[in-house]
Amino acid sequence: MSPEQRGGEPATVASDVYSVGAILAELLTGAAPGEDGGLTLGPSAAHASLDPRHDALVGRWLSPDPAARPESADAARAALTRLPWPAVARAAVAPADAPPVMLPERLATAGGAAQDTWLERTVELVEAREEALKRARAFARAGHPVLQAVYRLDAGVVWLDALPETQAAALDDDQWGAVAEALEALHAEGEAHGALGPAALALRDDGSIALRFATPGSDAVPSGRTPGEDHAALAALRR
Repeated sequence: MSPEQRGGEPATVASDVYSVGAILAELLTGAAPGEDGGLTLGPSAAHASLDPRHDALVGRWLSPDPAARPESADAARAALTRLPWPAVARAAVAPADAPPVMLPERLATAGGAAQDTWLERTVELVEAREEALKRARAFARAGHPVLQAVYRLDAGVVWLDALPETQAAALDDDQWGAVAEALEALHAEGEAHGALGPAALALRDDGSIALRFATPGSDAVPSGRTPGEDHAALAALRR
């Protein structure tokens, strides 16, 4: 949301350009706009294949002053397509003291739980190591309602839907079928769950079943597992 909209003003073309610029900035750098609405981290500081021209373009779209942004969507698109863009933005070169990606005011802790203060929800945080990132992307692409939802990848952390500690027990055939469908959706994205057991199945407050991202209380994300192992584990659970 643009700064002027947050101030109570109506949406305009300029505020729409800002919103697209915010998405583009986060895609390129992982950093959301700063508190003033401007660019937090220049694309060229995050990727060696980008340069100050890309910084200027995204910075203009994110200008706190609506009049400084492109006057139309066509103008914004024309500016975007005039720049050379590599097929893949390679070689992250952000300095160690680069501004933090996670906005401090968005994440708070209370009673040992992490809170997304913008959307007023409790989240579960997992360190975004290589295996966790791969798994998070597969969970997100699969998009099955039984899979624990992935909300955000930010500042080296995966944000997940916070599930109750209650374990699901005595599932009926329909529920087991839903778990099997979730696993197939995950397998289709090239990822096996690898930790399928009683602790991996949570009972949501609405009575629905959820398949956890990883075993509760463990920082380790399963790797090197296969769909066949998931099928065998599921069959063992259903006995």
